[in-house]
Amino acid sequence: MLERFRAGDLHAALIGWGLVSPNTDEWSATILDRPRGVPLVLLAISGSDEHAEGFGREHPCAMLTPPFQLRALWSAMRAIDAQKEYA
Repeated sequence: MLERFRAGDLHAALIGWGLVSPNTDEWSATILDRPRGVPLVLLAISGSDEHAEGFGREHPCAMLTPPFQLRALWSAMRAIDAQKEYA
């Protein structure tokens, strides 16, 4: 997934924290290299995951915490579309 994210050929990336957490340094470097890259929506494992919250504060991404509701997911994706329109 990191390689596809790096390639930038995605409209947006909806990624679980479980995919990011083993390689946070690589994800951080990729995000910093591509400040106007692919928007990232991070699905946290829990609302009290300090590592995921820290990553979300350090990098431009939307973070959703359980319980996931379609309305919140829909809002995050619409926000990404709005950013793309004005970029």
